[in-house]
Amino acid sequence: MKKKGLVWAMLLMMVWVTACGNSGGAASDDPNADDTVTVWTYPVHGTYEDELKDLISDFNKEHPNITVKTEMLSWAEGPKNSMSL
Repeated sequence: MKKKGLVWAMLLMMVWVTACGNSGGAASDDPNADDTVTVWTYPVHGTYEDELKDLISDFNKEHPNITVKTEMLSWAEGPKNSMSL
């Protein structure tokens, strides 16, 4: 159970960091507008991707106007992507 809580906390933190990293576009005043958040993450353990899909599904039930896309990075390419921000 602790592992699931850790994964959930990591997902929320990544969503928060990604959402705060606005690319300068104007925010929509329409409360029904869809927003897309891309989460860069790493293969933490063998079933991580399946657990992440379940967590995103739970998140989307509570936040239907937010679309969460994931990009699974290798440990080698991850630092390269974060440096391009």
